[in-house]
Amino acid sequence: MIRLLAAVGALAAMPAVAGAHGPCGCLSPATGPPGTEVHAAYPIYKVILNPDRADLAIGPEELWARHHGGPPVTVYRRTWRYSRRPPNRGGTFTVPTAEPGRYLVALYDGGEGGVHYSWETFELTAAAPRPPAREPGSGGVSTTVLVGGLVAALLAGAGAGAGAALRRRTS
Repeated sequence: MIRLLAAVGALAAMPAVAGAHGPCGCLSPATGPPGTEVHAAYPIYKVILNPDRADLAIGPEELWARHHGGPPVTVYRRTWRYSRRPPNRGGTFTVPTAEPGRYLVALYDGGEGGVHYSWETFELTAAAPRPPAREPGSGGVSTTVLVGGLVAALLAGAGAGAGAALRRRTS
């Protein structure tokens, strides 16, 4: 009986693991195409875009369903000691290439032995279309116009030279 009471007392003295907090409203901007630089105004040591169930171990379970197909991507990571929280007040990461959609972003702050996180969503838009590549000979000045202009300039120069020579002979 004493062992049971000691075990219950030990469990009661242990800190409870809190679930994730969010949405944090800490991403700026919260929407954009791949390659967007995003600032997280939250103390972070690790950021995962599209986290899966293994990344969200402390729940809440409804976040697990927000995982898109494809792997989770660690987009920010700083080394830190588990004995102290990261000293920073945020960080910047680049959104990787992925299909457009609303993605969950897990922002780990180092609390609770490194497993505590907040979360937010990022709306990934389609990349801006690239201008079509120019085909050889398309755009600009055509070869025919270029050659025609060169021939006209040569003829005009030759005509001016002949006119000057004629004037010198007659004067």
